[in-house]
Amino acid sequence: MDPQNDNNSNEKGFIIKSTLTFSLTNIILFAIGLCSLWVSGTFISSYDMGIISILTIFYSMAELMTLSLNVGVQRYLSFHLGENDKEKAQSIINLAFLFLIFYLIGSNTIIPIVMILVLNILSISVDFFIILVILSAVNFYQLFTYFNSLLSTYKQYNKVAIISFISSITGILISLFFIIQGFSIIGFIIRYVISNLVGFVLFVSIMHKLKLSFYIKSKKFYELKKIFNFSFPHFINVFFINMILYFFVKTMIASFLGLNTLGYYEFSYNIFNIFNTIMLGFNNIILIHLTHEYGERGIDGIKANLSWITRVISFIVFPLLYFILIFSYPFLFFIIPKYLPSVMFLNWLVISGVIPLIYYAFTGVLFALGKNWQILISNTISYMGLTILYVFLPYLGVIGVIIGDYTLRISYTIIILLFCTKYVEIREHVIIPIKFFVKTLPIAIIGTIFSLIFPQIYFIPFNILIFLGLFIVIVRYGKLISVWEIDKGFSFLPEKLLKIIKKIFIKEI
Repeated sequence: MDPQNDNNSNEKGFIIKSTLTFSLTNIILFAIGLCSLWVSGTFISSYDMGIISILTIFYSMAELMTLSLNVGVQRYLSFHLGENDKEKAQSIINLAFLFLIFYLIGSNTIIPIVMILVLNILSISVDFFIILVILSAVNFYQLFTYFNSLLSTYKQYNKVAIISFISSITGILISLFFIIQGFSIIGFIIRYVISNLVGFVLFVSIMHKLKLSFYIKSKKFYELKKIFNFSFPHFINVFFINMILYFFVKTMIASFLGLNTLGYYEFSYNIFNIFNTIMLGFNNIILIHLTHEYGERGIDGIKANLSWITRVISFIVFPLLYFILIFSYPFLFFIIPKYLPSVMFLNWLVISGVIPLIYYAFTGVLFALGKNWQILISNTISYMGLTILYVFLPYLGVIGVIIGDYTLRISYTIIILLFCTKYVEIREHVIIPIKFFVKTLPIAIIGTIFSLIFPQIYFIPFNILIFLGLFIVIVRYGKLISVWEIDKGFSFLPEKLLKIIKKIFIKEI
């Protein structure tokens, strides 16, 4: 083994361990999320879900724009893995504190004005208390993100993962209690207040216990220009996404198709986001790994890792997609609300979400290279196309929503790939997911046939075993993944579990 590569692996050890924690906690959140879907679908009407969709626009505004700080800090830390420089850490704290003040002032002035205007335009009447709850959620989120960034600056990734899990699960459980008690709208929104408040308290407690600084103590802003140059286009990027997706698209659906249809749209995306949580830990390590490789070896480091990353993503995403499509009716029938037009509406939206996911490594390439302006341009062009389409799509009803979503996802992916051609050879890597899809498609076909022949609920365990058996056989004898790729892609797993995975999916082991 290359000593330099071995050293790099040691340097990333603390991130590898935290990624395991993050992945395991997300699996638990996935299970809790399915329960929350059943509660939401049973106790919240499509009309109320449409109102919730409009109200969460304003929380999403703060959420996405605040993440621009984390993006800049994360990329900076990825270049300095293994370092423990308190002076640099304090400099990032100083920068983060300025961002916090900026976001708190902006959130408490702009968001209330915009919220009242939008609610009046759409003729939606809500209690003033609900508006206060949204603002409270926004403020606590700013504080939560600030301390999240600080603890990450001190490289306490494992504690960040655990605190994020505790805060999320607390917010969800309390939210479910309120929803079941009949407080549908306020019950759904209260989760954001509770989760961020709990996270904020835990972060402060941990930092106080570890005697870590969490406010400005000097006038130094180390690498301020580099961090800001990377964060600023991301800030513009998410601001534009908010203006188009959360304002234009949602308000267009609400205006032309009504709050009931917007409720279908919102609920379907809630389902996709819950399934998407399984990939969050892996996506995070892709960004960190590619950035670190670029810092150590330049563009050659990125080129050497693209192949295995793309293959491992396919290995995870495609079986997950097939599972959702095959078991969406017998399984989700008991979870999704009866007012959803059909399970196929959900399935089409899930498929569209998978398109950029399987090529996420190329977004990671631009992230590692610091080409955040190109990510911004990709989003801008794709959302402009969606804006033009939405002049006509409302007249197509639910079909229009699906067409618009596919247009957005496909155009974004194509533009990202085109930008990457300037830095890496993409052809061989783009083909990998396509080949994986072609070779594993029989799993979806045979699995669907079995689920149609045996649709009864008590046959689901049998059908799942058939599904898993087919996947193992096709991957194992089709040689769709290698030992080296499993070692690289699942390095955050315990050694014993890695050996089991290799014995199952690799013929030579």
